[in-house]
Amino acid sequence: MKNLGYIFIGFMSITIFAGVLSCCNLMDTQESTAQSWRGIIPGDTTMDQVIALLGDPDMREEKEGQLCFEYTIPGLDREYNHRIFFRRDIVSLIDAAVIVDRKSPYIVSMALDEYGYDLDRVALTIVGRDILTNEHVYIWADKGVALVALPATFWELDLPPDLAILCQKSLKLEERHPAQNTSIIPGAETSPSPCHIVVRKLFFQPTTFARFWSEYESIIPELWPFYEGYVQ
Repeated sequence: MKNLGYIFIGFMSITIFAGVLSCCNLMDTQESTAQSWRGIIPGDTTMDQVIALLGDPDMREEKEGQLCFEYTIPGLDREYNHRIFFRRDIVSLIDAAVIVDRKSPYIVSMALDEYGYDLDRVALTIVGRDILTNEHVYIWADKGVALVALPATFWELDLPPDLAILCQKSLKLEERHPAQNTSIIPGAETSPSPCHIVVRKLFFQPTTFARFWSEYESIIPELWPFYEGYVQ
């Protein structure tokens, strides 16, 4: 009977340990799950499922070896759109437009509250267009999110007083450029700011910054045009 008791206790210990391990694995899986956009999840949603959700794309093209679906935003020129990238018929990257609402724009300060202040990198694009627009890419690689943001002055737009106060209270951002980044032109405004207005959101599978940049560095400059048409 004593032996049976030991066997029972050993069995229960193994069961409890397996349960804890399973729970931990589940938590790890949940933490690394890509964020959903309109029901589309990078690394999970198939091309057929995207078509079922969004319909046939307005344009299909090849970019850096990846098939890209483009969907026109109603009421705007085709240039301003959402883009879905595929790798082996599975969504790899979502590049979604954020239309700027003059009365209540989505600013970087809000994104910091939403995704955290421990972002991996604030980077300038590598083609030099950031010198004209002061656009910055804010990257949370481990959360599978990146944002493109521009200063309100790009549109000669003043932030509402409540947002202006909110963004000034945010922690100062440190700008860290990838080694491949373009050189800074003297006199150009190149500092990131929590007051900048978000114009694009990127969703991908959570990863390291190094891996994100190695996979999408060549695509990022191709993703967005100038932004005059984004303001409502």
